[in-house]
Amino acid sequence: MPSPITIKEYQKFIGINNIKSPETLEPNELVEAINVDITSGGQIVSADNTEIDFTNADKNDIVFVNGQAYTCDVLSSLYSGNVGTKPFKCSGILEFYNGRFFSSIGNVIYISDPLDFGSMSIDGFIQVEEPIKNIRSVDDGLYISTTNELLFLSGSSPKEFRLKTIEKFNVIKNSMIKVPITIFGKDTDIYELLQTYYSKDGKIIVFLSEDGIYAGLNGGVIHNLTKGRYGKIKANSALVTYSNNKIYFKLLGG
Repeated sequence: MPSPITIKEYQKFIGINNIKSPETLEPNELVEAINVDITSGGQIVSADNTEIDFTNADKNDIVFVNGQAYTCDVLSSLYSGNVGTKPFKCSGILEFYNGRFFSSIGNVIYISDPLDFGSMSIDGFIQVEEPIKNIRSVDDGLYISTTNELLFLSGSSPKEFRLKTIEKFNVIKNSMIKVPITIFGKDTDIYELLQTYYSKDGKIIVFLSEDGIYAGLNGGVIHNLTKGRYGKIKANSALVTYSNNKIYFKLLGG
């Protein structure tokens, strides 16, 4: 079994699973709570000595709707040519919310028509101030991370959409992932909050910011799962995967 990672190594790789509440967590317990090791050769392995596979890391570019996988390529082939529409613009980032697909190119979010996923109306877009890095849905809206802000888009249709700033900080690109709420056990500081939290699919958004690992709930409510536990995280992007009731982040660049 490799030796436990140091705090310095932890800055390069983060994994969480049922983290203790802040007041009971000492600095040297951080690694034990995270339960991840790094070998001398730099391979990332779990506590049972199994190497973590990031081959299928969640890159926010594929969405499953009613069991069917959708990508930008698939959606581009579905354009109906209906009067008053144009092909749905899609490149890389893709999410599904309230019967519509959402994608972004630069600082523009494009919105598909409902039930006509390959099409969009002429005014089916929303422009924000900065380039968009990720889009993730919860029951009542979308979390949208840009260069320096985390936004929340609420509403059920384009006429009702409302955009607000949740926090001015850097969410690391490609670090947003949906995971089951059940991964947060009774020894986590978010457990009590989740007892009154309802999610249609039983999932929650988790993402990595420059100052910690966050959970994103309905209504644009966020919760820092690792508040005050380490210094500023520097990374250009990340790989994130969920395996065996754990979330793993692999930092890239920085």
